[in-house]
Amino acid sequence: MTQDQPPAYVPQPHAPKRSNPLGLTALIVGIVAIVGCAIPIVNFVSIFLGAVALILGIIGLVQKNRPRGLAIAGSILGVIALLVGILTASFYAAAAGSRTVHYEVTSDGKTLSSVSYLTVNDGKSSTQQDTSATAPWSKDVPIADEGLFTSSVFSLVAQAGADATTISCKITADGKTIQESTSTGPYAVASCSGSAS
Repeated sequence: MTQDQPPAYVPQPHAPKRSNPLGLTALIVGIVAIVGCAIPIVNFVSIFLGAVALILGIIGLVQKNRPRGLAIAGSILGVIALLVGILTASFYAAAAGSRTVHYEVTSDGKTLSSVSYLTVNDGKSSTQQDTSATAPWSKDVPIADEGLFTSSVFSLVAQAGADATTISCKITADGKTIQESTSTGPYAVASCSGSAS
């Protein structure tokens, strides 16, 4: 009588560990997007990178037999970068659109010979002129470029009429006086200029 021997143990080869390159890429892109999402101008690139990280993370999640940790982290960072980037861009756009320069000329005469003032829009400056304007004269000029608003010099030059003894000019930016000046005599010229910073 023979005794059945148990089968000999044969070690099974381990399945090779599989990596998730899309998950790793999503994580790296998500980190880069997070770094720049709150910086003006750079945040537009970060919004795009956040979307890329989110897409790569989702693809990395749906792949079979792949670790999902990196893909989850990359997706989360992509969503955060998207949200922060969009909020930051909206904030800067709203702040840039609310800037205004106010020009003002007063005189004891009825008319002004001429008024010249500087306008700045989308990075381009130009000089406008009103001739034979009535006193008092004023003009509100919206400034479209926030960076130029803080660094540009604005100017206003006005000439009184023949019947005037005084003329004054004033430049105000968002309620803050940049400069004001007064001149006396017929045909006198008042000149104001200054930076809005």
